Amino acid sequence: MVDVSQPSTPPSTIARRRLRVGFGVALLSVLAVTVLYFVLSLSESSALRYRYDFSTVGRNSLDPSTEDLLKRLEEPVTAHVFFRGENTAVDAAVAEARERYMDLLLVASGVAADRFEFEAYDLSDVAAAADRMRALGLDRVNAIVLTAGEGESERRALLRVDAESLDITRDPANPQRFVLRDFRGEEALQEGLLKLSSKNRKRVLVATGHGERDIEGTDELGMERLGKELAGDGFDVGIWDALENGPIGDDVDILFIAAPSDAYSQEELALVHAFVERGGRLLVIAGEQLYRGAGSTGELLKPYGILAEPGRLMAPTLDLMTNQMATGMVQCGDFFVREAGLNPRHPITKPIWEAARRVRAINTRSFERGVAPNGGTLQSLLAQNAKGAWIDLPLFLGQHDPRTGYNWTFDVGREKIGATYSLAMASEFPVEASEDVPLDDPRRRARVVGIAMPEMASNALFTANQTANRDFLLNCFNWLAERDFNVRVSLRKNERTMLDVYRGTELITLQRFAWWGLPGLLAGIGLLLGWRRKS
Repeated sequence: MVDVSQPSTPPSTIARRRLRVGFGVALLSVLAVTVLYFVLSLSESSALRYRYDFSTVGRNSLDPSTEDLLKRLEEPVTAHVFFRGENTAVDAAVAEARERYMDLLLVASGVAADRFEFEAYDLSDVAAAADRMRALGLDRVNAIVLTAGEGESERRALLRVDAESLDITRDPANPQRFVLRDFRGEEALQEGLLKLSSKNRKRVLVATGHGERDIEGTDELGMERLGKELAGDGFDVGIWDALENGPIGDDVDILFIAAPSDAYSQEELALVHAFVERGGRLLVIAGEQLYRGAGSTGELLKPYGILAEPGRLMAPTLDLMTNQMATGMVQCGDFFVREAGLNPRHPITKPIWEAARRVRAINTRSFERGVAPNGGTLQSLLAQNAKGAWIDLPLFLGQHDPRTGYNWTFDVGREKIGATYSLAMASEFPVEASEDVPLDDPRRRARVVGIAMPEMASNALFTANQTANRDFLLNCFNWLAERDFNVRVSLRKNERTMLDVYRGTELITLQRFAWWGLPGLLAGIGLLLGWRRKS
């Protein structure tokens, strides 16, 4: 009998083979981990990242101009998101906008991960959310605050995501339902990022020392809410006292004078006029106590074609006792400027007119059109043309209120009625500039806005319920500063991209693939590998 069995392998040889195999496996593992580390590191670089949007509406991509802006940010930007459902008739449309904003921020953070990030706050944790909102100067939910810089150099820009700031309309197929017509979140994001850039920061000085409204005042007549909105909209706000500070510097973009009660001296008026003549921008809210005469806001605005009219503007109001329009009540001085009273062409009022919103006026004065400066334009922004509106003149006799001198009733033969009265006007005109000022420099022309409503910027009206007043004022500041970014982004097709789980077969198809297709595919791969080893 012949022994054909192979000679046994020595144990030392087996040990060496196992050592070589183990070393090879360890080396391959180290190489694999090293390669994976470098691949993941490279994937964090936006320059080496390739993205492709498979959605039919382009929901997972950005306009090229937005991508370029994100990659060129001067410093990292963080978006702080505060979203909450309001359970209103339009909440479904607002919820859609919130969802699309989250998609937008997610894509933006992927495009420029080293420059842009976002953080969504849980509003169910009321205390923590309130603390963060307070730190950001935010007094409302359904908003996004963009921040750049740290500490005292932190800059903020506000993006509102509420019903008033969105393009919401009734569904033609179902008038009881509201839908989001056009979503312009990408344009809003671009504008917010541009406001944060250092070259688009604008400086506003608020006049003080003559009984003007306090920009930090927290009472009803104060302007704290306006101050917060200006900071949130990318403005740097300071104080100007003519006696202490003297001439207004060239680094100032806008001078804001809000309802002074004491007269300005001729020297102080000359400082303001000199600032405007150098191409400065001026916003004046008429004073209640000092509207006409020497040192008044009326004298201040007169060179720019904005003439102050005497008296208060009144309009008939609804008498709840008789359910009819009536006069003789203090409520006649509290009315709304409706769509017909808004200038549909001026950049300040055009968006408010398009949204058919109303601006509230209380105890307002009025302007008359004068002569515009040479080569300039003069336009009415807000006007009251309601039937029966009149100018109530003060008379401290008879049935007039001894505290105010007004009787809120039209006095035949003494007062004007039935005309169109201007409540706000804008003047723009060229100024002489030195030869070293570029032709496209904004300081080659001056801009002035006069508002005849003393309470326009007060905390009492500058609230979430008076969004048209808020937007009108912010539009005034942005127009004066020429922060008209004119951002235009291609609109996405308004198509649904979610699966319909109630109709159709999409959900059933996915379930079948998950239950049978995927396990079957893996089983097939296992059988193929087993067959190859056996063969």
